[in-house]
Parts: sequence; structure tokens; C-alpha cells
Amino acid sequence: MYNRIFTAPSQLVQDSVKKTKKWQQNTIDAFESLVLFENRQIKNSYYNKVTNYNLKRGILNMNDVEKVVDPYGLGLGTFPARMEHKGVGNSKIDLLVGEHMKRKFDFRVIRSSSDQQGIREVEEAKLQEYQKFFAEQIQNPNFDQALAEKRLKELEEYTNSSFFDVAERGANKLLKYLYKYYYVKDLVFDPAFEDALIAAEQYCFIEEMGGEVSIRKGDPTRIFTIMNGHATNESGLEALVEVTYHTISSLVDLFHDFLTKDQLKELEDYRGYNSGPMPYFNYPMYGHIGELAIPSDSATARVQELMPLGDLDLPMFSSYFDARGNIRLLHCIWRSKRKIKLVKYLDENGVELLKYEHQKYVVDEANGEFLEREEWINEWWRGYKIGANIYIKAEPIPYLGNSLDNISKQEPPVVLQFYNTNSSRAQSLMDIIKPYDYLYNIFDYKRQVLVNLMLPDIVQFPTSMIPDNMTLHEFLNYVTSTAFMPMDPTAEVMTPKGLQAAGTYNTITPNRLSSNQSGPISVLNNVMQDIIRTMDIVSGVTQQRQGAISSTELVGNVERAVTQSSLTTERWFAKNEFFKERCLKRILDIGIHILRKNPKKLSFLMDDFTKEIMTDEEINGVLLADFDLMVSRSSDDAMLLQMIEQNFSQAV
Repeated sequence: MYNRIFTAPSQLVQDSVKKTKKWQQNTIDAFESLVLFENRQIKNSYYNKVTNYNLKRGILNMNDVEKVVDPYGLGLGTFPARMEHKGVGNSKIDLLVGEHMKRKFDFRVIRSSSDQQGIREVEEAKLQEYQKFFAEQIQNPNFDQALAEKRLKELEEYTNSSFFDVAERGANKLLKYLYKYYYVKDLVFDPAFEDALIAAEQYCFIEEMGGEVSIRKGDPTRIFTIMNGHATNESGLEALVEVTYHTISSLVDLFHDFLTKDQLKELEDYRGYNSGPMPYFNYPMYGHIGELAIPSDSATARVQELMPLGDLDLPMFSSYFDARGNIRLLHCIWRSKRKIKLVKYLDENGVELLKYEHQKYVVDEANGEFLEREEWINEWWRGYKIGANIYIKAEPIPYLGNSLDNISKQEPPVVLQFYNTNSSRAQSLMDIIKPYDYLYNIFDYKRQVLVNLMLPDIVQFPTSMIPDNMTLHEFLNYVTSTAFMPMDPTAEVMTPKGLQAAGTYNTITPNRLSSNQSGPISVLNNVMQDIIRTMDIVSGVTQQRQGAISSTELVGNVERAVTQSSLTTERWFAKNEFFKERCLKRILDIGIHILRKNPKKLSFLMDDFTKEIMTDEEINGVLLADFDLMVSRSSDDAMLLQMIEQNFSQAV
């Protein structure tokens, strides 16, 4: 039976309480329930995200079309059930994604300003290099001033470069290795940018799993969060729940060292029950938002009446198994609390220092230690729920990187970004162009109807004018084969009284009926072109930027239009680069932590196929330093490249 817990257990408890299965299970169940009431101040609804992804796939939601074109429900008209989605706006999203793939993205690791000891060591090493240089010049009997100035300039360039600091050089090699080894650009950054344009959200999970760095992109339609106020990134995250469906074999690959034989047998048995006429597990009807909507082909959907998936607060269901036998995996991370002790002690020189210890630490007062105070700091936990009642790996996340200035400041194992302005609801590029896509689809359907009504000119004539020696079919065959239409204007006609009367010569003639729809079709074409132009304006992606250039346009005007269009869409790239910068910083922190536990030399190829090797000296420098990350802005690089190309063309 599903355990309804809508309040998370207290996180201000001892480690002995957190180790109990009851506390772990109640916490995971609580966040599973609370996800139905997730923070909606910033994020878009599940309904809106699914609708947007379906539009990208060419699937049209007629309920959403009616909501956009008739927002007040006035019943202004009906829409065909089989109206096609042309996806005019998809080309603009594809263009920006393609530009993102081609954009230059460079990064560099530098020593953090918080690493004062490391900075002092670098400065001392620089001073020693200069002292050595001047000592050699003073002792040189063949002193050459010009040569000395040249060597001094080379020394300044070397000591101020990243090659002089061994730790920075090693950290840059480590990050480039991880960036290439895990295909971060192809598997995370490029798809995540497309998620931002479609759903206004992007996620990247970065944590240590099995002694290696785990880096993967998150699906916005499968992730539900509890955020702090109007937070737009992971700094305000309190809890996150990710819902996915897996086969038993896939679960064994992920958790083979935790799942027992009895648990695997239980999953197989439950899957068999669920594929029958009645599901073994199903959720009760509760909640207001209902984010965990199951697929329409699931077992629960077959036997229970499901309410339509809408943007309103409707109760929905969620199944532990789907109709294909896949098992639901609930991945939950949350911010917990840990109690620590701040202890004062004396070093070998009698200087009083402070150190942090765990809550079970026994203060050794005989050796000069005493308890300064106790503190509660943040600590990230994770846990998994498989199916209905299998809870595994509920534990503190091993390492996420801590600040040297604030021990409680621990980053979550996920980097996320919402695309909004101030405290407004997040809005994607698909949300902006979607209404115009709907209007384009409607007018395109009307144009198809008019095309179907187009017929050749119809000749209308009385059958009495057919010659007496021809039947109607013979007459039509003669007309179509010879292009002549013989008619008898003196043939008898019937009077209104039913009597036969002689026809009057040349008073009855055939008429030509025209069914030409070129006028209305031309109007619809103009309206559709106006919709496309309006879509260009609101999206910032103009036809010139997409390559549609008229033969009458001047080169300077086209370049100006493309430049202005790039400025309009730059905000999407700017937020995405901030997202990528935080991802790389997290990857570097986790990589250094793993390197501390298992120091090993790294070897990889650069883009120009030159080989890079991380030496022992660089590894030792990385392990004892703290770093920051700087990234190049692709917009600045693009402007610089454009200036170089213009100057080069003028020189040629």
C-alpha cells in the first residue's frame, strides 16, 4: 500500500537515526509525494513541456491549439481533428542549435583567490627565477645588454603564462581530458541547449559513481524539483526527483552490488501481475498538479479512468510498472543537515588553531583540546526507490566539492538552469513561436480545403439541346474526343403545363460556371507569409539568417540583418554559457577528488592530434591547490573572428 507522507522527516537528527531504514524510506516517500506540489513559480508545467517536445516531433495537440487561438473559451470556431503540424518554427530552433555546435568554446583553469598559500608559492617561485637570472648575468664576464634584455623579456612572458604554474597546467590537462573522454560537448552541452530552447530548462548530473566521474544530461520532462523561492539555478535547490523506467537487466547493471536475489524475484513477480488484467500497484487519486502522469498505454490507464492531461490542477496517477514491463526507478536527492564540532587545539609552536571534527569526536582535553562550539551544516543525500518498496543506496553523496571559505556551502550533484526574467515564469523559444505555428497550421489547412475545392470550368446546358440521334453519353464522348459540341436550338422543350412546344431559335444557350479559388488562396498565402514575418520578429531569427535572401537585397543590408538577429538571440547563448561554466567547474572538482584517491597519469589527444600527458609533478600540484574556471565568451570570439575576416579580405 502506498505510504502517503507529505512532510519530510526532520533532517536535524544524529547519524544513528539517518542510518535506519525507516528514516531513509520515509524521506524518499515524502519527496515522492511532495513532487506533486512542486514549485511552479518559475518552472513550466509538465503539460507545457510535453506539448513543446511533441511540436518538435511534429505532433500537434489540438487542445493546446484551442487554448491559444480561443483563450477565453468563446467557441469562435471548430478545428479539424487531423490538422497537420508543419513545424515552421522548428527550423529556427534547429538553426540556433546548429550555431551552438559550431561556436568556439574555450576554457582555462586558474588558481582560486581563496588558495592564498598556493599563490604565495607561485610568487616565491617567480622571485627565485628572477634572482637566478640576475645572479647569472652579474657573474657573466661576457655580459651583453641586448641579449640580457631579450632573455629578461622571455622570462617575464614565461613566468606570467599558465605554463609556469605547474598546478594550473595540470588542472587544465585534467579538465580537457575529462571533457574529451566523456564527450561532454556532444552528449551534454549540445542536447541541453536544445532542451533550453524547447522547455526553458536544462540539467546535467555530475557525481562520483564507482570511482569514476558520472556525467549525463537530464530530461526536463522526467525531473521535478522543490526550489527555494524564485531561484533559477541549483543554488536554490532543496530536493529533486527524477522518474525513469528501466528493464530488470538495466537495473541489475546499475545496482548489481545492492540488489538481492529475493528483490529481483519480487520485481519479476510484480511485473507479471501488472501485465495482467489488474495492475498490482497504482497510485490513489491525490495531489493538485499531478506531474507523474503515466503513459496512456500503461496497465493503470487501461483499468482506471484517467482525466485528460491538461494545464490545470488535475489529479493524475503514476504506476510503478508500465505496460511493457519496465520498472519505475525513482532517483531522489535532497539537502540534509549534519552536526559537526569546532575544536580548538595547540600546534607544536603553541599557536591556538581551530579544526572541524565529526559529531562523535571525543575532545582530548588532556592534550590541550577543548570544544569551541557545535554547528549544523548542509549535506546532500541521495537515494533510489525501485518499483513499490525496494529502497537502496540511501546515503550521503561522497563528494561534491566544498568551499574553502564556507564549509557548509556544498553544491548539489546536478547543475540546472531556468530561462526566465527576474521572478517571471520560464519561457522557451518554443513558447514564443508556438502561437504563430498554430496560426500557420490553421491557415495552411484552410488553403488545403480550397485546393481540394478547385475544379475545371463547368459547362451548363439544357439536355433538350442534344441532337435527337445522340444519347447523353454519346454526346459527352463526342465532345471530349473531337472538341466540338453540336447543339439543336430548335429542339422541342416542355412547357410549364407539361405540353410540348417548339423551341425558339437561339434563345437557349449553354453557360460556363467557374470554380476558380485563386483569389482566396492568394489571400491565405499573403496571411501565411505575414505570420512567418511576425514569427521572425518575435523570435529574432530572420529569413536572412536562415539563408533566404532575395535577389534584390544588398549585401550590406543582409549583413546588418544577420548581425541584428544575432544580437536578439544572444541571451539564449549567454545563459547557456553560464550553465556550461558551472558544469565544467563541477567536473573539475569531482575529477580532482578522484585523482586524490587514485593518482594516475593521463594521456589524450588534442584537436590537432598532438599528444598531452599529465606528469607526476603536475598531479602533485593539482592535488594541493584550489582552482577557479574561466570561459571565453563565444559572442566576443565571433566578433573578433569577423573583424579578422574583414581585415583579411580588405588586405587581399
